[in-house]
Amino acid sequence: MTTVLELVQTLEKGGRTKRILDTATGLCRSGWSVKVLSMAEPAPWVKAGYSGGAEWLSLQKRPGLDLLYIYRLVRLLRAEQVALIHAHCESSYFYGGIAAKLSGIPIVGTYHRSELAYFQPSCRLRTFARLLTAAVAISRDRMQLMTSQLGIPSSRITLVHGGVDLASCQAFDPDCIEPVKQKLGVERKRVLLSVGHLGPIKGHDVTIAAMARIRERWPDALLVIAGDGSAGDYRRLNDLVGRLNLAEHVRLLGQVHNVPEWLNICEFFVQPSIEEGFGLVFVEAGACRKAVVATAVGGIKDIIVDGQTGLLVEPRDADALAAAMDCLLQAPKRTSAFGEAGLHRVQASFSLDSMAAKYDGLFQNLVPQRNSNGCS
Repeated sequence: MTTVLELVQTLEKGGRTKRILDTATGLCRSGWSVKVLSMAEPAPWVKAGYSGGAEWLSLQKRPGLDLLYIYRLVRLLRAEQVALIHAHCESSYFYGGIAAKLSGIPIVGTYHRSELAYFQPSCRLRTFARLLTAAVAISRDRMQLMTSQLGIPSSRITLVHGGVDLASCQAFDPDCIEPVKQKLGVERKRVLLSVGHLGPIKGHDVTIAAMARIRERWPDALLVIAGDGSAGDYRRLNDLVGRLNLAEHVRLLGQVHNVPEWLNICEFFVQPSIEEGFGLVFVEAGACRKAVVATAVGGIKDIIVDGQTGLLVEPRDADALAAAMDCLLQAPKRTSAFGEAGLHRVQASFSLDSMAAKYDGLFQNLVPQRNSNGCS
């Protein structure tokens, strides 16, 4: 059985970690032996919550430049008979890239980042890119940045969108909506949902500002934001809620584990990200038949079709965002039609099986002698 090493810089809360572990699971189902190695020890919940068939390895990198880590990584690659490294983010491109060359094996790097700073044409980032045998872009926007800014030839880049497990996104029984809303304490509210960490890049400040306009027309509207952040993030958003007198119209949930419930009882999903590498949560919203109000940035443009599955506005524009939100609130039939179209789009283009198949095909081209006896 041919072994792939998923080499990860860190595993933290968010869509990147979910994509990495989903990829590991999909590769296992395709017949690869998959090992997962995080260069920083992951939180206990990461391993405890994973049951996809991959094996966890432990080899921690010391803080700062740790050249000895390359030697240790080469030894691990040989001991585990790794045939290909799949690297995630900058440190793994560097350490994994050198170790792969010393071991005579290919390395594929998936570019996940939302922050545009990671796509600047610096000598450091361009050098990391040259260490890769092949690269994966998670959206068309990121593919363009990888070629124009990082100098990666388009012939070495494969576009692989993120995907969701459609089997776990079954239609929600409409008869359950009111009981669930009562359980969540939002009965008689029009819930507008946003899911993402509380940093400024997700645009929650803009959504809160838009709610100051929405509440005048829709006094029963409630913006629910699910996601964690730093103490400063909570303070920034709570201060804004206070200044705008929105305490009855905005609720910060923090980290939650029942996002599907919130998705299924909300009127629509809204998140005006300032930038977004891909945005798996927008796919999850579509899988739950929800219309989306978002911004025309990054990978969101690959997911949401403006005027068909949702509405797209420019980032940092609270007035335009409020107008789009108001449009969906006053046209429930149109909102429902957007949600149905969103589900069909997810089924056609953003399934977990489709994502795994694209990685499988790419890796087979790089390691053609792979057998397919199944994953233990």
